Amino acid sequence: MDINKVHPGQVSERRLDKPQERQIEDRQVDQEERSSRAEVSLSDSAKSLARANTDSPHFDAARVDAIRQAIAQGRYHVDPERLAERFISLEKQINQ
Repeated sequence: MDINKVHPGQVSERRLDKPQERQIEDRQVDQEERSSRAEVSLSDSAKSLARANTDSPHFDAARVDAIRQAIAQGRYHVDPERLAERFISLEKQINQ
């Protein structure tokens, strides 16, 4: 449709009533809420591994709680170079 050839008589000025506007707004909010929520489910083996890790003597619950709190407060910083070096080191260990 060429909008340059539209005449005033062809344009409708129909407006939505308030309930219709609210329905549209509610649908938009629902869609935004659904898209902002992430759902994660763990397999049985992942749950088992998580339990094994928490029962391990190497598991430091206090440290995990401190990190969890720092993340929630926006104070947790990840050093990308250090992280990359550790990934490379892990990859080397796996490939040996």
